[in-house]
Amino acid sequence: MSARDLLQLSAGVLRQDAFEQLPFMARSNPFLQKLAQGQIITAAGLEKGDAEADDDWIVLEFGNPDPAATAFRGR
Repeated sequence: MSARDLLQLSAGVLRQDAFEQLPFMARSNPFLQKLAQGQIITAAGLEKGDAEADDDWIVLEFGNPDPAATAFRGR
């Protein structure tokens, strides 16, 4: 996702409903999907855009489902 979009969302300048309309969220919310699967962020990095790019990019990595982040499921 765009580093600028994340900063604006965190600062309260970009509203949640506008954030949800961004292209990478077009079909479904990837954060909600990862949360539902119990996957948490394991790494975050910054990928610099080239000289002609408008933005730098935040790259998030998610790990395997974490028992502490998922509902208990019996057999």
